[in-house]
Amino acid sequence: QLRFLSAVSRLMSASGVHDTRLWDIVKPEAKRFKRNMSAVINFAKFREERLMKFQELSEKTEELFEIREQSELENHKITEEINRLKLDREKEKPQIERLQKECQQLEDEINDFNKQQSKLKYEVGNLKEKRSQLRDQLA
Repeated sequence: QLRFLSAVSRLMSASGVHDTRLWDIVKPEAKRFKRNMSAVINFAKFREERLMKFQELSEKTEELFEIREQSELENHKITEEINRLKLDREKEKPQIERLQKECQQLEDEINDFNKQQSKLKYEVGNLKEKRSQLRDQLA
């Protein structure tokens, strides 16, 4: 009986009634009984409303945890891919440097050839002018 009274007292306290007595159970007065039952009914309605909202929020939370887990998995995969690409780039770095050096050498060589070509064009122009002058003298 003591456990029952304790349970009823906790329910009534949760319902907002803090002056529950043994007589409210054994020999209830109409006015107090009505007040106590009204408080319990209001508490039950309140609890039901909150429970529905809680369930809704719990479902959303579950969805968000799933989305988070998927995002973390995707993030992990992307991180692994980035690390793999960095490693590949490091492996290719000597070849890239060698090719860049080779390209620079070829550019330098082309520049040298262009300079030689300019000199040769200048010399050819001078020779053509001399030839033209010699033809004019011979004519």
